[in-house]
Amino acid sequence: MANLEHEKRLRLGRVAWNGWRKESSDIPDLGGAKLARRDLSGYDLSGADLERTLLVDAQLRRCDLRGANLSHCTARFVTLSAAKLQGADLRGADLRCASLRRAQLQGANLDGAILRFTSLVEASVDGATLKGAEIYGLSAWNLKGEPADQSGMIIQADAKAIATTADDLDTAQLLSLLLDNPKIADIIDTTSRRTVLLLGRFTPKRKRVLNALKDSLLQRNFVPVMFDFAGPSGRDLTETVASLAHMACFVIADLSGAKSIPQELSYLVPYLPSVPVVPLLQRGNRGYAMFEHFRRYPWVLEPVRYDDQEHLLAILQKEVLAPAYLRAMRGRGVEHPKLPRAVNR
Repeated sequence: MANLEHEKRLRLGRVAWNGWRKESSDIPDLGGAKLARRDLSGYDLSGADLERTLLVDAQLRRCDLRGANLSHCTARFVTLSAAKLQGADLRGADLRCASLRRAQLQGANLDGAILRFTSLVEASVDGATLKGAEIYGLSAWNLKGEPADQSGMIIQADAKAIATTADDLDTAQLLSLLLDNPKIADIIDTTSRRTVLLLGRFTPKRKRVLNALKDSLLQRNFVPVMFDFAGPSGRDLTETVASLAHMACFVIADLSGAKSIPQELSYLVPYLPSVPVVPLLQRGNRGYAMFEHFRRYPWVLEPVRYDDQEHLLAILQKEVLAPAYLRAMRGRGVEHPKLPRAVNR
């Protein structure tokens, strides 16, 4: 049961409550209290006991809940935007349809929490645990940090649907799309029209050029994929690059100072006639002799030679993107393809 005196203090308002918190060493005991639809925005509830508290539709924007015990609370539709929840205990909490946008959840324990249709957009989750949480419909865009434990998270549309589990949020969102079978074809089609695989050498000098290409492609509403990260377990580097190429609209391969590209292209070019390859070569760099072998494939375009990064970006639209996109789309039966519209910023 909640401490009645503490409940009365809570009703006196934020200024009076926060003033009491500064003067008193008492830990607020609000466990089991009925605080539904209450506006507690900006209240200092750090370390408070809120176990099994009723917080449905309550407002707790920018509330200080660091180290608070919110285990098994009922907080459907609660607003916790920008709240401080570092180290909070949220085990088994019912946070359906709650807003935790930009919330500080570092080290928080959300094991077994119900996060169905919950928003975690731009939340800080470094060191948080989400083991066994229900995450169907969770919005988790642009999270900050890496959770400590995401194992066994449950994806289940409703009680009648078969549940599946995922061990990280990115995989969970992908699995959710794959499980929604009617949409798979549309997803694949849209992805294959916009994704561009960038191949090149990742030395500091060459990486600057690839990064510039990546930024320019983003501005032109393409989705550039540059494989400069650790590969998935169970697949070597070349296999992973080949898998990414199967999802691409076309490939841009900078042959300047090429090392691994010959092997990568040998996995791609002969088997993907629907994915054009645009070779790039900076003047003053020699391409590798074996590349002539790939020139016999009609979906390998003429090499585009450039002077420097600035020159490459200047000719990118006309000499790289337009020819590659035109060939890719015509190969798929689109007679009059138009490049994606550039993003206005």
